[in-house]
Amino acid sequence: MQETVYLGRNNRAIRFTGTLLISLLLAFLIGFYIDQYMHTTPIGMLVLGTYAIVGNFIILIRSLHER
Repeated sequence: MQETVYLGRNNRAIRFTGTLLISLLLAFLIGFYIDQYMHTTPIGMLVLGTYAIVGNFIILIRSLHER
């Protein structure tokens, strides 16, 4: 029974890490193509990367308050 509780606690951390990595990868790829299309410095990558990080932490904080 204790092993199940232990895995349940780590489930949130694993899910958050996976979501953060996938959203950052997508944000940087989309930002890269936007920057290539508009011939700009990596403004798109920085803006979308910041958006992904802030959004994921907001989701994490809300999920912590639910329990």
